Amino acid sequence: MIRSAQKTEMIEIYMMGFDVWSESITEDEYLQSCRESKKYSQGSWKVLEKDGALVSSLITYKLKSDWIGIGSIATPTKLRCRGFAAELITGIIDNLKSLSTVSTIFLFSDINPSYYHRFGFCALEDKHQTKKNTVLMGLSLKGTPAWLAQDFFPPTYF
Repeated sequence: MIRSAQKTEMIEIYMMGFDVWSESITEDEYLQSCRESKKYSQGSWKVLEKDGALVSSLITYKLKSDWIGIGSIATPTKLRCRGFAAELITGIIDNLKSLSTVSTIFLFSDINPSYYHRFGFCALEDKHQTKKNTVLMGLSLKGTPAWLAQDFFPPTYF
């Protein structure tokens, strides 16, 4: 079941990415940085729950009236490579497709971008890449992709 995260689950959600995003700080320091993150407070956390356990999470951001950003996709270390993140991403995309107000989904890939091709994401041109060591990718849900417009300005890292 995909649902919005509850406040009581945030430590568990943050810890899903500790091994990847902690940058050699302690667990307490990492959790404190997550709790104080302006970025995290501006998004909406979603989780995939199986048999009462959280098995994957991500955060969505409203970037523009018709653009959504997806980020911080994570699965607990012991549950990785079982398709849980893929199931969550697919469910979120399906939900966003059903909303007439969303035209484009963006994400910054910190892993091999080919992982996201299966969901329909494509890497934007080099001129739109705004952050080193990550790849800005887009998925157009309606009409011509936003990034092909002459006046397109890519979202900043989220």
